[in-house]
Amino acid sequence: MDPPLTLDDIPDLFIGSYVKKNRNATDAEGEQSKVEADISPFQQNEVELAFNLSYIDAENVIGDFKRELHAKHRYWTEHRTKYVPYWTLFQASGYGKSRLIKEVAKDIPTLYLCLRPAASTGYPPRTEIIANFLEKNLFIQLRQGEEWRLVYILFQLMNLFYTKNKNHSPEQMWDLQMGLWGPSFWAEVLRDIENWKQVTENSMLGIMSQNLPWQSYGQEDVKMIICIDEAWSLLPSRKDAINPFRLFRRALRQISRQGKWTGFFVLFLDTLSKVANFAPPTAADPSTRNDNVNVDQETGMILFTPFIKLSTMDVFQQSEIPLDITDPEDREMFALARLGRPLGYSYLESNKKNPRRLRNLIEHFKIKLLGGVDDLTHADNTRVSIAIIFLLACLEISSQPTLASDLVASHAATCYAISEDRENLLVGYPSEPLLAEAGFFLIEDKDNLVKVLKTFNDSLKKGIVEPGPCGELVARLILILAVRKLKKKWFSFPIILRDFVQLFYPDDKQALKYIPDGHVAFTHFVSVDYIPSKEELKEYYHRRIAIIFKLNQQAADLMIPILLASGQYSFILIQVKNYHSPYTRADKKYPSSAKMCPEQVFTGEDLEHYSGEYLSIYWQLGYTGEWFVDPPNMPEKFKNQGQKRPVTRSHTKSEASQTKKLDKKIICMSSFGMDCFKFLDNQVMGILKQMVVSYVTPFDPEWRTANPDHGEIWKERSIIRFRPYASRGEKKGKQ
Repeated sequence: MDPPLTLDDIPDLFIGSYVKKNRNATDAEGEQSKVEADISPFQQNEVELAFNLSYIDAENVIGDFKRELHAKHRYWTEHRTKYVPYWTLFQASGYGKSRLIKEVAKDIPTLYLCLRPAASTGYPPRTEIIANFLEKNLFIQLRQGEEWRLVYILFQLMNLFYTKNKNHSPEQMWDLQMGLWGPSFWAEVLRDIENWKQVTENSMLGIMSQNLPWQSYGQEDVKMIICIDEAWSLLPSRKDAINPFRLFRRALRQISRQGKWTGFFVLFLDTLSKVANFAPPTAADPSTRNDNVNVDQETGMILFTPFIKLSTMDVFQQSEIPLDITDPEDREMFALARLGRPLGYSYLESNKKNPRRLRNLIEHFKIKLLGGVDDLTHADNTRVSIAIIFLLACLEISSQPTLASDLVASHAATCYAISEDRENLLVGYPSEPLLAEAGFFLIEDKDNLVKVLKTFNDSLKKGIVEPGPCGELVARLILILAVRKLKKKWFSFPIILRDFVQLFYPDDKQALKYIPDGHVAFTHFVSVDYIPSKEELKEYYHRRIAIIFKLNQQAADLMIPILLASGQYSFILIQVKNYHSPYTRADKKYPSSAKMCPEQVFTGEDLEHYSGEYLSIYWQLGYTGEWFVDPPNMPEKFKNQGQKRPVTRSHTKSEASQTKKLDKKIICMSSFGMDCFKFLDNQVMGILKQMVVSYVTPFDPEWRTANPDHGEIWKERSIIRFRPYASRGEKKGKQ
C-alpha cells in the first residue's frame, strides 16, 4: 500500500537544493542545460534519426507501462479524494523515456509538451509556442489559489486535441505533433486560451462538474495522455510566484476533489528524482507540512510510485557491425557499443554517414558523466569523482537520497529501485562498456586523475560514500590504472597479458617467461552475487568486465578474464589483504592464501574443474615495505615468518631449497607493499596510500571547521570529551 506522502511534501527548500548545486537560483538548471546543448557533439537531426529507429521491446516494457497506466487510472477514479491523475516516468538519460511514450502514443492519444531549453539539440524538440507561454506568461502571472486557471487551460488543451483526434489515429496524431502541424496546433491553443485571465472560478467549477467529451461512466481505461517531458523545468521557484510544479499538482488535486473528469492522465518525464516526489521524511522536517489552508491538513493526496522499469539494456546486442568499419580497434568498439543503454548504438546505427560518430558518442558520454559540462574544471568535482570511481571500480550501491538523485539526474547513473516511502533510491552504474571508456578518457590526463582520486579520498573521509573494504577498492583502482597505462587507440582494446603482468613485476624478466600467451581485456568492475561459470567467463571478456566476487566468497576477491592464445578463456584470481604490518606473518594463512585453486573458488560450477593455465595473484597492500614472490615457485612456508622482511626486493629463486613446485598450470605471484607498483606516479601512489587506510574521523582537517574571524576555535579536547574512550587524541594516539 502506498504511504501517505502528501502533495506538498516537497518544499521549495529541497526543490531548490538541486538548483543551487548548479550555480545560480531560478534559472540555474536552464543555464546548465544550455551549456550542455551548446557543447553537445550531436546534431538534432542525428538525434532525431536515432529516436525514430524501430523500438526493440525485449522485456515487454510497452505492455507493462500501459497496464500500469490503466490500473493507476482506474484506482484514481475509485479514490479521487486521495489520489491525483498523474504519474512520473523517472530514469537516467539514454534509456528511452520519450521513445517509450512514442510507442504508447500509437494506441493512446498523447498530447506531448517538451520543456527542454531552446538551445538544446535533444529530440523530441522543445514545444516552443506553448513552452514560451507557460514560462514567460502563465507561471509568472499565476498566483497561489488560482490553480483553477491552469485547470481551464488543461481543459482547453484536451478539448482541442480531442477534436483534432477525431479524424486521425493516435499514431498519426503523434506524427503530426512532431511535424509542421505541431506549431499550428499550439498557435490555435493559444487563441483558445487567450482569455484565461477573465475566466471565473465558478465557471471553471461548473466545467469540472461535467463529463469530458470522450469519457463514459464507470471504470474506464485512459483515453488521453498529457505528457510533459523535461519536467525539471517546472521546478525552479519564480520570484513572487508559486513553484510551477507545485502549481500543476494543486491543479490536478482540484480536478480530483471538485471535478468529475476521468479518462485522462498526466505524465511527467525526467531524470530528476525530485520530479518523482522524493523528499526528506515529513517527521524529520516540519517545513514539509501542507501549507494550503483550504486543504485538510490530515489527509494529503497520495502519490503513485514512479515508473523506472525501462528494461532496454543491451537491446542492440545482436545487431550487425557496419561493414564500412574496418579498423580492428574501431570494430571492437562498435561491438561494445551494442551493450548498454540503447541511446549509444541507436546513434551509431542511424548516422552511418558521420565518420566521427564513434568519437561523438564517447564525447557525449563524457559530458553526461561530467554533469553537462565539457571539462572537469567546470564540474562538481565531488559528484564527478564519485561517478567515475563508482563506474570503473564499482562501489557499493548508493541509497543516500541527495547523492543518489544527483548521480542519476546529472552523472548518468541508473536507478535500480525506489523505497516504499520514496525517501531513498538504489542507484549504480551497471556494465556499460562505452560509458566506462568515457570514464577512462576523463582520467587520461594526469592532473584530472589526481584531482579525481584526491577528491574521492576526501569524500571517503567525510563519509559521503561507503567504499566497502578500502584495501579491495584500492586494489581495483590499481588494476584500472594498469589498463590506463597500457592504452592503445581505445582503452577497451585487449592488452597483451605479459605486458599487463609486467607492470606489477617490472624488473623481473625471468618471472615473465612463465606467463602464458594471451590477452586481458577489462575496463570496469562488476560485483556479482553468484559463482561464475565458463560461459559467463567468456561473456565477461567480451564485455570488458572484471569481477568482484560475492560476499564471503572463498579464496579469492577479484577475477579478471583472460583469452589465451589457444582460444581458451582463463582468468586471473586475485586475493587482497590489507594488514598494516612490517611482518609477513600478519596473514597467518600465507602462503596457502596465495594459492587460489578453481575447486575452492568455483565450487558447484563447471569452472570448479578448470584444468587450463591461470594466474593466482596475492597482494598484501598494508605491508610496510616492498617484497615480491615470483613464479614458478611458491614457498610452502617461511622459516623466518616471525621476522621483519627486508624492504628491498627478494626472489623465490634464492629460497628454492625451501620450496615445492606447484602444478605448472597455476602461475602464483605475490606482492607485499604498495611500493611494488612502480608504474604508478608518485603523486597518485601517495593518494592511494592514504585511501587504503582512509576512515571517517572528526580529527581530519575536513572536519576542523572554525573561523577565527568569528571567534571560533577548534579544540581537540572538545571532540575527545564528546566521545569517551573512543580516542586519545592526536598526540597520545601516536605514542
